[in-house]
Amino acid sequence: ILYASATYGFDGLRADTVMYINKQFWVDLSDALGAASSNVVATSSSSSSNGASKIFMTGEVYSSYECNNDYLSAGAVSSTLNYPLFFTIRSVFRGNVGQLGNMYALGSTWRQQLTFPQPNWQVNFIDNHDQDRWMQFLGDIDSSSSSYKDDYSNAIVNYRSAIAYMYFTNGVPCVYYGTEQLMRGVVSQNTNREPLWLTNYANTTSNLVPFFTQLHRFYDNVVTAEATAIPNPGTNSSIVEERWMDDNMYCLERPGLPMMLCLTNNPTVPQTRTIPNLAFAGKKVCTWYLPGAGAPSTGSIPDVSKRSEWKEGVHYGDCVPGSSTMSITVGAGQSPLLLFGM
Repeated sequence: ILYASATYGFDGLRADTVMYINKQFWVDLSDALGAASSNVVATSSSSSSNGASKIFMTGEVYSSYECNNDYLSAGAVSSTLNYPLFFTIRSVFRGNVGQLGNMYALGSTWRQQLTFPQPNWQVNFIDNHDQDRWMQFLGDIDSSSSSYKDDYSNAIVNYRSAIAYMYFTNGVPCVYYGTEQLMRGVVSQNTNREPLWLTNYANTTSNLVPFFTQLHRFYDNVVTAEATAIPNPGTNSSIVEERWMDDNMYCLERPGLPMMLCLTNNPTVPQTRTIPNLAFAGKKVCTWYLPGAGAPSTGSIPDVSKRSEWKEGVHYGDCVPGSSTMSITVGAGQSPLLLFGM
């Protein structure tokens, strides 16, 4: 590992089953990798044996917040696979409407994770190879199941909301292959690791590929803007601020553009809230179009990567004068809602 890291200059490593190996081993390995690699990150840990920077290494600690924090605070790894957030997101968004946890749980987990040494380095996910796939809870229900059409539609809306939250809360989003294809599968039969080429993966219209494409275009511009506005967020610093939280609606704000994400896990009815302390005063506030979540049904959204190429009415719309307090509505079936100031 030391040779490969020094030779190829990896940006980072993913360590498996971290909690089943002596903690000091990971501390020593992390120090040695930092010394061998040119791609190092500053660490707040006081447990580094030589005070050197370390290579970015995220570790699998399949456990609670306390256990994850223990490995992070000891300097064993730079970040962990964010299982505490994984469990929260699934409890809030995965299941039938009326049987889900309330949105306060997102805020509780977010505030708890601010005490991690580097909350912006946590690797966020909602699906992986060790868990039943998200969509498995629907069983045989799909878009053609007329008797359960609403259940399926609501599940897709909440799936989109969970994905958007994974992207825009503190941390590094990690997407498991097949999520964009709405794949299903269970651990017990190993079908959660089904090869992608057995699916209709060339179809990029009747799944979440258009949604992911447009979501990632926006995310890329958000983090690019933040890299300029906040080049060094610092230890225990959050690039996310909560702006609203109640049983059925949650909003967070990021300062780079600035932008705000609003979510609901009850997509059957519109949700309207008057939200204060926004960074939109003096700006025009617009809705970023997401396929299936408010985008006009005029065909595909043209592929652009730079903000300077965005076009009103094509990539975004519904623009209104911004202020520090605004009435925000997430329409029925329209979560997630992405707003940005310009």
